[in-house]
Amino acid sequence: MAILHVESLNIAARCGTALDRWKSALTVLLEKVMGNILIEKLRAICLLEADFNWWLKMTFARKMMSDIRRQDMIPMEQANTLHLIAGMDSVDAEQCYDAVNHAATSLGMQA
Repeated sequence: MAILHVESLNIAARCGTALDRWKSALTVLLEKVMGNILIEKLRAICLLEADFNWWLKMTFARKMMSDIRRQDMIPMEQANTLHLIAGMDSVDAEQCYDAVNHAATSLGMQA
């Protein structure tokens, strides 16, 4: 069963098509402050299929970070190393993947 799942992901990636279950998402509004339901005080998150989220991470975050590292475009202020800098771990798009604007990232990588 796992082999079929991986094969369907590979086919979708090779063909450049999305699986049907990837074409929908659920937007959830979370309270920033408990009990405060004013619209400007809510945080929206978009829930995607787990395998689609994983595929996006593999496709965009890893490729983007390897391209950026290869071109030496990350400033030292952004922890431009895999080692510790002043007691701070490396921070990059692989580690904060859910905070990435995927549409803008996709356009940037196509340029």
